[in-house]
Amino acid sequence: MKVPFIKKIKTKNFNYIYDVNTNNFLKVDEVVFEIVDDIYELSKDEIINKWKGRFHEIDLERAVSNIYFSIEKEGLFSFKSPSSIKFPLSQKEIVERLDNSVDQITLAVTEQCNLRCFYCIYSGKFPWRRRHSSKTMNWSCAKRAIDFYLVHSKDNPTPALTFYGGEPFLNFSLIKKCITYIRDKGGKLHFGVTTNGTLLDETIINFLIKNDVRLTISLDGPKEIHDRYRKSIQGNGSYDKIIANLQRIRKNSKKYFFSKIGFNIVISPPFKLKLIKEFF
Repeated sequence: MKVPFIKKIKTKNFNYIYDVNTNNFLKVDEVVFEIVDDIYELSKDEIINKWKGRFHEIDLERAVSNIYFSIEKEGLFSFKSPSSIKFPLSQKEIVERLDNSVDQITLAVTEQCNLRCFYCIYSGKFPWRRRHSSKTMNWSCAKRAIDFYLVHSKDNPTPALTFYGGEPFLNFSLIKKCITYIRDKGGKLHFGVTTNGTLLDETIINFLIKNDVRLTISLDGPKEIHDRYRKSIQGNGSYDKIIANLQRIRKNSKKYFFSKIGFNIVISPPFKLKLIKEFF
């Protein structure tokens, strides 16, 4: 029996089909949702005769035609399924990669944050996620992680260490100690920090430029968009501080500004995509 290799999902308001072979989620109407299982076993006329007591014939004609088109032109709804599943690497190769080619390391140096962004996954609105707390990573933990990574990334051509939070620059002393420690050991890593951009004073900026640390700064667009969700603990917008700090970085080093700074943009309703695009 030939049936499409799909998974049907029905919610309160909509019908979805997950097409396994193409890894696509499709929102479909009720007619397609119901008849798609018959597409290989029955002819077009047989499908219409089977379902015409429930759906209008015009809707059935359209649905069958759409499914046929999707099969031919887009490769959807294939009945083919894997005959076997094999790991791309042998057990020996897996062990070797874990021993010598670990991709990168990310240190969550603090769970503290000086902002309370409305949509943050650590805001407490998501019960399966941790919340902001006063926890910080200590040097002993960071050093063990770094030493492990240096040993197990020897064959990685682009080893990287990134710092994350909370707001990682609330624990700048640890970031500084980690990078200095690696430099002193002769480690040639790429460094990065994901930050809200509000704490970038002259001391931090000079250190980042000196050590070629890449910054990913959270900035959602112009002030009226950014400040809607990205607020301080006191409820004030963070846009002005970030822009002032970006101007300070640019003044200190245009080369660093244009080559080492990227932005993390959260697009939240109501959308103003044209305004966001024009801003950046």
